[in-house]
Amino acid sequence: MTRHKVFTNKLKPATPCVYLYDSQGGQSFDATGQFHTWDSTKIITQHFNYPSNKDRIILEVNSSGLFMLQFDCSFTSHETDTCSIATSIYKNGIQEEGTTCYTTVTINYDYSISLNTILYLEKGDYIQVFTQTNQVDAITSIGNTSRLIVTYLPMQGWNNSTGGRIEYKGGVLR
Repeated sequence: MTRHKVFTNKLKPATPCVYLYDSQGGQSFDATGQFHTWDSTKIITQHFNYPSNKDRIILEVNSSGLFMLQFDCSFTSHETDTCSIATSIYKNGIQEEGTTCYTTVTINYDYSISLNTILYLEKGDYIQVFTQTNQVDAITSIGNTSRLIVTYLPMQGWNNSTGGRIEYKGGVLR
């Protein structure tokens, strides 16, 4: 028996969460760089908006707070020389400090990047993932390996007047 709304991927009410992946692969990244896109949505709550094959995920509902971003992607090289890959997270079109991940791809080998970070997001903020190399037409993403997961981190408070017991702010844990 299938639950109502399981196949629409618009679960509500829920903890803000989105899981996007690129089933096709084949995105090419070079020295000028490019933003990643995803062609499939596995999970998306009503808090987010992601039109398929666009380069940004937008927080639509006022669910401001800390979010954990997890990005993974595997690449294959077509160059005859080694190349370096740099991947960064962008928030509202500006690269976030401390979110760049580097790796080196050698001839005819596949390499992966895994990037985890925590960002504060407010309504209307959007996230992008940018990758560039030091070669021209150097790398291509592999299908089913590019994924972006964004999840809300519920915040707990510390109430000294109750003997230091943990207290959920607003009385609700999302």
